[in-house]
Amino acid sequence: MIPPLSLFIAKSTWTRIIQQDIGVISLYSRKAVGETILERERYHQLMFLTAAIWNWTLAIAFLVLPRIDMNYFLVTGLVIPNTMLWFDSFMGLVFAFGLGFYFVSRNVKENHGLIQMAVFEKTWVFLIAILWFVFGQASILVIAFATVDMIFGLLFIEDLLAIRKLN
Repeated sequence: MIPPLSLFIAKSTWTRIIQQDIGVISLYSRKAVGETILERERYHQLMFLTAAIWNWTLAIAFLVLPRIDMNYFLVTGLVIPNTMLWFDSFMGLVFAFGLGFYFVSRNVKENHGLIQMAVFEKTWVFLIAILWFVFGQASILVIAFATVDMIFGLLFIEDLLAIRKLN
């Protein structure tokens, strides 16, 4: 039995409508993906800018406060060092990483190597703080600062994976 001609016409009309709808859905999907990429870029910029400000604030504070009163070391549970050479060097590197975070916030697509370094730095600071806390050489305040760093590290990992997935 041969189907009536009207069924072929109806079928082809529905096929055209469905194809148009799929085209519209496809267009919306591309728009949605575009919005996701833009949202991810904005999130990326704000997160790394916040990380830069965090690092700069800590570096400047810990470079200036000991010059005002060396007893600030005692507040954090640290012993007052014989020399400030290593402490100042570390704070300089904290500031330099803040610059790196700022550079990453300015260019979302081309700084994956810096993001990987940032993940290592944030994880390393956290692990060292935990180690010194276990040995009784750091206070819970040091752990609090280091925990913020670890949170940034985890956010950096998530962001790096999301960026790679979107590209």
